[in-house]
Amino acid sequence: MNVHRKIEHANKELKNEIMDFEKILRASPEGELRCYVERGIPRFYLLKDGKKKYLGNNDSEVKDALVLKDYCMLNLIWKKSMLAAANACLEEVKTCEDQISARLDIPEYRAHLRVNSDLLKLPPTNEELIAWANKPYEKKSL
Repeated sequence: MNVHRKIEHANKELKNEIMDFEKILRASPEGELRCYVERGIPRFYLLKDGKKKYLGNNDSEVKDALVLKDYCMLNLIWKKSMLAAANACLEEVKTCEDQISARLDIPEYRAHLRVNSDLLKLPPTNEELIAWANKPYEKKSL
C-alpha cells in the first residue's frame, strides 16, 4: 500500500471517529464540566447559562454524561487537527508524486536514470511491461 492510500485510509478512519464523537455530543446534556481540586479533593461543577452548580455524589449521572461530553470534545478537537494535518500531508504527497510522474514520463529523463536504475527502483514503463509480457519463456513440461 503506497503512502497516498495509507493517508486516505487513515483519513477515512478519522472521519468515522469524528462522526462518532459528534453523535455523542449531540446527545449530551447542555453546559460544561469544570473540575477543580479544593483542599486536595476533586470537585465537579456544571457551568450553564453563566452559573456554576456543584455536582455532588447524588449527581453521578449528570457527572458521567458531562465527563463523557468533555472527553469527546477534547478528542474531537484532536481528531479534527489530525485530519487537517493528514489532508495537508496528502496534498504534499500528491504534489511530489505528480512531479516525479511528470519527469518519469520524459523518455530522455528516464534514459539518464537507467544508469542507476538498480539503486533507484524505478517503476517500469508500459512499454517495458508489454515487452516483458511478450518475451519468450521456457514452459514447464507435463
